[in-house]
Amino acid sequence: EQTDKNTFIFDVHCSAGTYIRTLFSDLAEKIGTVAYVPVIIRTKSGAFEMKNAVTFEEFEKNIKSQNVQNIYYIYGLDSGRVIKLAEAVRQKVLGKGYTAADYMKFDGDGFSLSEFLETAEMYPMFSEYNFIEINDLNADTLKSDELKKFISLLENIPEKTIILISITGFDIKGGKKTVGAKNKKILDTSSKYGVSVEVEIRKSTELYKY
Repeated sequence: EQTDKNTFIFDVHCSAGTYIRTLFSDLAEKIGTVAYVPVIIRTKSGAFEMKNAVTFEEFEKNIKSQNVQNIYYIYGLDSGRVIKLAEAVRQKVLGKGYTAADYMKFDGDGFSLSEFLETAEMYPMFSEYNFIEINDLNADTLKSDELKKFISLLENIPEKTIILISITGFDIKGGKKTVGAKNKKILDTSSKYGVSVEVEIRKSTELYKY
């Protein structure tokens, strides 16, 4: 789409690792001119689409609604707000008076896949849902076959099982702009079969308003 004499808007479908600015610099060189890219908007990545993106506020609204998701994936650099949202999910599913005995919690450090898979298949006996929480699961620590089994469980999660995955102890992006391949598989699957949100650190102006 051409917006004026020297300005164009392009819709690019590309594979991971494509350098958009280099692409258009090379394209301009091919036709004997120069170009620069002032704005890049990623509209889709894997299972994620901008039209389906969820903000912190929308995620909170989802929690407060009557609908219960089978998978909640919460991550981001603002660990304080990640913890806040995770607690809101617990209270939504288990009730405000819940205790540690009302659900199973797994830590990423020393994570037992076999125990998790067995727990996820259990039918709740004394509560409405089989609620499971996993904190700080780094998919990079899983072997390929383990990751495949974990993804398969998320794709075929029992109706009465609710899984909360929260990341508070590490950055799943590893300081980069995008999530690593293995963690992205879990994140994409969680978004497809549940809901996920990235909680970024507020700017000073947002903190003031808050």
